[in-house]
Amino acid sequence: MKIDCLLVDSANHPSVRAIYASYESYFPRDERRSETQFLELFENPHVQIFSLQTNSTPIGYLILWPLSCSLFVEHFEIFETLRGQSFGSKVLTELIKKNVNVVLEAEPQDLSPDAWRRIKFYQNLGFSAIDTAYQQPPYEPDKNALDLWLLSTEKPRDLRALKEEIYKTVYTQ
Repeated sequence: MKIDCLLVDSANHPSVRAIYASYESYFPRDERRSETQFLELFENPHVQIFSLQTNSTPIGYLILWPLSCSLFVEHFEIFETLRGQSFGSKVLTELIKKNVNVVLEAEPQDLSPDAWRRIKFYQNLGFSAIDTAYQQPPYEPDKNALDLWLLSTEKPRDLRALKEEIYKTVYTQ
């Protein structure tokens, strides 16, 4: 089944409400932007938000940040009712084919059975942990920083520089 990645280039795009509603319900408070911050992403020329669709039916979304030597996946979700149908692996496989290096954050595998399954899912697609002591900065002052793993499809030449670029590009408002 073909999956289309349609660029969502405006906060007024028809798919934004469904994307944000799912984003808000799926990701814990500390792992996501407020609605205001989310809508402000559409004014940022460095971020790309895609609605994932098959047969014109929305199946999920991607929030991507092209960096100097990699592509950072800030958020990726296949909608709950459509999980387990290989959509996620198809989307990430295509993303990896089209990009030199894909980087993302994930909860440590020992956090929960779901986190363990998620890490195994990413590893099966070619990702490996490049920093298991990585800390995601808080999105807002009243949110917590998170201890996550940083995963990548390639070992970076300079991990410190990659993390600094992620912090500066994605988390500095």
